[in-house]
Amino acid sequence: MWDASPPRAISVIRRYGTFVVAFLVICAFDVLDPSISAPVALPAVHGRVGPLPVFQSAGVTVGGVPCGPGIRQVPWSAYAPYCTPAWHGSNGGATAPGVTGKTITITYRQASSAETAGFYLLVPQAVFGTNSQAEAMLQAYVAEFNKTFELYGRQVVLQPFSGSGDFISEVNGQNVPQTQADAAAAHSLGAFADLSLVGATPQYDLALAQQHILSFTPFSVSSTELAANAPYEYSIVADCTKVAAADAEIVGRSLSRTPVSFAADPKLDGRARKFGVILQESPDAVTCGQELKADLAAQGVTLAQSVELSFDPSTVLQQIGNAVGQLKAAGVTSVLCAACDFVSPILVTRQAQTENYGPEWITTDYNDAFARLPTQSEWEHAIATGTPSLAPDRTEAYQVFKMADPQGQVISSFQFIYSSLLMLFRALQQAGPDLTAQSFQTGFRSLPPSLPTLNGSPAMFGSWQLSGTSYDPQADFELLWWSPTTPSLLDGQPGSWQPCNSGSHYSFSPDGAEVPVGAALQCGPPP
Repeated sequence: MWDASPPRAISVIRRYGTFVVAFLVICAFDVLDPSISAPVALPAVHGRVGPLPVFQSAGVTVGGVPCGPGIRQVPWSAYAPYCTPAWHGSNGGATAPGVTGKTITITYRQASSAETAGFYLLVPQAVFGTNSQAEAMLQAYVAEFNKTFELYGRQVVLQPFSGSGDFISEVNGQNVPQTQADAAAAHSLGAFADLSLVGATPQYDLALAQQHILSFTPFSVSSTELAANAPYEYSIVADCTKVAAADAEIVGRSLSRTPVSFAADPKLDGRARKFGVILQESPDAVTCGQELKADLAAQGVTLAQSVELSFDPSTVLQQIGNAVGQLKAAGVTSVLCAACDFVSPILVTRQAQTENYGPEWITTDYNDAFARLPTQSEWEHAIATGTPSLAPDRTEAYQVFKMADPQGQVISSFQFIYSSLLMLFRALQQAGPDLTAQSFQTGFRSLPPSLPTLNGSPAMFGSWQLSGTSYDPQADFELLWWSPTTPSLLDGQPGSWQPCNSGSHYSFSPDGAEVPVGAALQCGPPP
């Protein structure tokens, strides 16, 4: 048994900061909400529109679901908004850029083949899929959602385009003119929102906001940044401000009070923990790193070593060698790779094995396919926060795709593609017919909490719950440990994240009241 782990966002990707790719996702399944709540107020009417919809009122939805109190818009998603009967009337026409009386345009920036070729040297193409495969899944989901969500006489239209920006350079704050040119290209195509996957970066999100285009970032950026780009930027993962506070609570209240118990080097077990942090120097990660260090200090945790990586391709291997050497020399027993993307552990664990350095690794739970990429003799001593993988056919993302395209090819990143689209469509419905960036934000924040289960299966992204200041829906997380031998429910291959503490869920509580104080976390195989 071992005790460890600072919480990260749930379910989907937390931060892709480096060579990172972004994949966005939607949800679905079968449900009637037992709770009955009053209809949610719509945003104030901006233009001349017909009668406003009344959620949970009597009637039949556009998808054929009988509507009433407590009923969700679709029966196949734990995250669906409350229902509204099929709406008829004037929607106000062109209420915002990218919106007409009949369409809502979303764009998808295709990464260049040269960039993805370099990326696939580290991450096998089968793990992510190609641009064309991602686009095919997006189109299938969009077609299904257009039929079942209430869009007030409009349909979402996907417009792919070839980008000129280098997403790897963008992560390090470079290539700004090309990034801005790509955002301008999305604007010229009439984008209301952009749902780029491969090639999404925080820099591109900023450029989109400057063009008044909505984005759904897969990066865990700070709440300060999201607020600065409001009402245009949203996140499909927990923002790093609340994640940093949760990480610090786990370390301060539990890990720092218990001895090392899961190190790759058995000589470290039983010692008092000494913490080190790996941070990134990319622009989006700087604030997150500062917040984490401040929150750890507030918990009374002193870091034995903090290292930063810029991931300049010409010096990255030298930087990683220096970073691992510094952590080992400082006697760090437990490494917080709290701001790591899914690529960093591949390089860092290779170097750690070379130097015979075997600490505990505290990280993020990218899905099982990604966790097989780091050096396994190191990574089998890793814990994370997130949600254990479900068998694909038990997830709403898979079920909805097969409803939309029974013969279509499912790529391993299908759940990431699904979640961002789900966030988009449910807020489009909630915004009402007078669609603007501001009414979208108001609708997004007034959405009801998700259901905990659907047809006997856990909600695949954990709990979603919003407030009047939310930019992301994530509300809780699980603690996980990596088993390199346990077959994954995702694909049947050896290697999967397993639950700690009997699968208990923990909320992003402001006071950390749920974090166990002084008790070892129950992670790892039985003794």
